[in-house]
Amino acid sequence: ATEVVVTGESAGSVPTPLYAGMVHDELPDARITVIGDGSGAYPDVPDVNAFIGGLWGTSDARPDWPETADLAVEAWSIPGLFVVAGAHAPEITFARHDYAFDETQVFFGNLAGFDADDLVTLIDLNETQIEASGVTVFSFISPGDSHTVFSKPGFYTETVNGTSLRDWVAALVAGTPVEDVHCTECV
Repeated sequence: ATEVVVTGESAGSVPTPLYAGMVHDELPDARITVIGDGSGAYPDVPDVNAFIGGLWGTSDARPDWPETADLAVEAWSIPGLFVVAGAHAPEITFARHDYAFDETQVFFGNLAGFDADDLVTLIDLNETQIEASGVTVFSFISPGDSHTVFSKPGFYTETVNGTSLRDWVAALVAGTPVEDVHCTECV
């Protein structure tokens, strides 16, 4: 393979950066693009990371990379997975899609013990955290409270600020430069 796209929706989007890094290990000459759909709001909270990581068996599933050698389960946050994978394989293209007020992320965020009612702010803060580490992550933030779009007909019709999600993803996968797309009226 010379081009690989790693994607997932909802909880399936969480490990996409790590899977992309593992694909890179097997196919180091391939152009790899990651697009997570519907998990961009979960913040880096050590107690939450440890709780969820314990439930999901995160410590047992981490790749054997120098970047993961000393990371405790408390450090395995969802935005942190982009940071670790980006440090491991900086040539990977990382991207995310989220709805600004995704009702599923709001529900699980509040269940996990953090205030997720202003979800779009959490999404933006996570992107800032990832990019502050030196990893570029492209984002497409759509208005509304839906949860995921990649396996739905809306993938082909959704447009934000004049940019079609389908065209944005196609350009991203083709290696054409894209800009972040962010709703201005997000409700």
